Amino acid sequence: MFYNIYVFSKKIIILTLLNLFILIPFYCLSNKNILILNSYSPKLSWTEKEIEGFTTNMPNNIDYIIEYMDTKRINSKEYFEHLKELYLLKFKSNKFDLIFSTDDDAFNFLLLHSKKIFGNTPIVFCGVNNFSFNKINGFDNITGVIEVYDIKETLNLTLRLHPCTKKVVVINDKTTTGILVGNQLKKIIPDFKDIQFDIFDNISLKEAQEVVSSLRKGTIILFLVFNRDKNNMFFSYEDSMKLISAYSKVPIYSTWDFYLGYGVVGGLQTSGYFQGKKATELALKIIKDNIQPKKIPIITEDMNKYMFDYNKLKEFGIKLNKLPKESIIINKPSSFYSINKKIMWIYFIFIIFLIIFAAILIYILLKLRKAMKEIEKNKILLHSILENIPNPVYVKTSKDFQYVLWNKSCEDIFGYQKNDVIGKYDQNIFPEQYSSFHTKFDKECVEKNKLIEIKDQSVLTKDNTIKLIHNKKVPIVDKYGKPEYIVGIAEDITEKMKIELELQKIHKLEAIGVLATGVAHEFNNVLTGILGNISLAKVKFSLEEKLYEIIEEAEKSCLKARELTKQLLTFSKGGTLIKKPTEIIELIKQSLTSIIKNSNIIYEFQLEDSLNKVEIDEIQIINVINNLIINAIQAMPYGGKIILKGENIFLNESNSLSLGEGNYVKISIIDQGCGIKEENLTKIFDPFFTTKEIGAGLGLSISHTIIKKHNGTITVESELKKGSTFSIYIPALT
Repeated sequence: MFYNIYVFSKKIIILTLLNLFILIPFYCLSNKNILILNSYSPKLSWTEKEIEGFTTNMPNNIDYIIEYMDTKRINSKEYFEHLKELYLLKFKSNKFDLIFSTDDDAFNFLLLHSKKIFGNTPIVFCGVNNFSFNKINGFDNITGVIEVYDIKETLNLTLRLHPCTKKVVVINDKTTTGILVGNQLKKIIPDFKDIQFDIFDNISLKEAQEVVSSLRKGTIILFLVFNRDKNNMFFSYEDSMKLISAYSKVPIYSTWDFYLGYGVVGGLQTSGYFQGKKATELALKIIKDNIQPKKIPIITEDMNKYMFDYNKLKEFGIKLNKLPKESIIINKPSSFYSINKKIMWIYFIFIIFLIIFAAILIYILLKLRKAMKEIEKNKILLHSILENIPNPVYVKTSKDFQYVLWNKSCEDIFGYQKNDVIGKYDQNIFPEQYSSFHTKFDKECVEKNKLIEIKDQSVLTKDNTIKLIHNKKVPIVDKYGKPEYIVGIAEDITEKMKIELELQKIHKLEAIGVLATGVAHEFNNVLTGILGNISLAKVKFSLEEKLYEIIEEAEKSCLKARELTKQLLTFSKGGTLIKKPTEIIELIKQSLTSIIKNSNIIYEFQLEDSLNKVEIDEIQIINVINNLIINAIQAMPYGGKIILKGENIFLNESNSLSLGEGNYVKISIIDQGCGIKEENLTKIFDPFFTTKEIGAGLGLSISHTIIKKHNGTITVESELKKGSTFSIYIPALT
């Protein structure tokens, strides 16, 4: 125990040392053995009060052995000799640290036999009436509390309360105590010359009852001791008082508190409890402080208190203000507060506790309310940020990847509304090939507990459009560092990738254009020499000669080769533009009607009436439109329908076509042909690329170059077996 206290005291050393000084003496009391030797039997309340006063004020860690000599019943030399022999045998192997003796018979027995039975064991006595210091001469192991009872003061008090008293009847017995107190009474009787004293100290119970019942007004009873009558009948203190007071019509007074409440009015009372309690102080000095008994003064002071029974005071008409101050009154009717004092205090403390608790609760609630408002404010702010952020943001649980958040950008880009997604899983929303791809990276994010980045992830939107996104998945961990949620932050890079591809295509075309220019010029120089020589050769032969015909065919081939060089130059440079403001509607109509004449193709115009004018080179634009219409016809060998659509549009600065902000005329040629394979869509504007058995593969490349020279662009959308749409964007004149 002390080791634990010492360890704890490292933080509060001064307090611990104080505790040690207080606790060590009580620790030293462990395993102490005390013999309590009582003169009387356990049924006597006086004896029990002495024991209670002694033991309840001693530490709890003491072992007691209690002996009752029962000398109220039997009191002879032969009996005491037998007790001596009994105790010699009984306590032969016992060693006591202290003997506590109650009342005269036990004290006198110890004076005669303690040396032989208990050796020099310290003795503390109480309740001794017949004491003199000569008795303890030769004993250095004895101290105690003398029982001081004040019969004279009780008589004086009685006469003050009953001034008409003429006679005092004394009830007593021939026990040791009775003889001692009787002798004390006889010494003070001469002080009361005007009062007649009738002493009955050797009568039977019946005789005592007869005496008491015959008493009338002007008489009081002084009840001393009546434990054994002349017939050797034994009575407890309480029983003797009840048996006598039942026959009395006059007030009864006594000097001991054990009669109080059983018929006695009261008096200056001697208390067995206070005798025992005072003896405790002496005993602790011996066994705790190791002070020798001979150095501890014997207590001779008066410890008596005025004590009364309210019911008897009322019976005999004694007013409370006549009683001495600080009198103790039993059976007094209590006020509501005094009756319920404990309950009232408990209730009061409970109310205080409730008030404090309510105050603390209100304080906590106000703090909580403030915190909840702050949380709600932050929640609204976070929700507003998430909803208005331009990037798609979504949140899933880490356990089963269930969607718990889907912001507005997600709705706009992917087409799925919150109700379509929240509470669901990828497999409930996307086809298997896409959902399994999402789940794969979700698992990786949770398992690795780190950010996962997917630079170009394909996602199928609700309208079956494939979007290319740059996706980041971040784990949100709990207080233990384990993933609880996955936050996905996406960026739609579909248009960005288109622009990058378009730029790559432009760079490729520019590189090829430089090469084509050089080749075309060199080839054209060679052709010029060949054609000159062919022209000279034709002069040498007549038209009828066979060789002339061969030379003419060679000339035609050279002319075709020259046309090819022109196309290469047009592709590389676009030719010299002769632009002027033009109503493009008529050009479109003329081109379409002239080309599809005598074919199995039908057509439809979807042209805005007020189509804006454009500044173009009419010849080059007609070539572009013709080229696109011819391609559309060739894509429908078994006939079909061509829709030629013209409309005014406005492109903002952030458009996906990499065109400047402004108004444009959009011309679309829509066919119902076989369509273009997806893998070929990015190549169709490359020079010399073709899927046809005939042709040089320069038509679309040249068209692309011409439109670029007009500060516009050309795009294509196609689906196999459904057809293709080529769209031309040309800046409008406004």
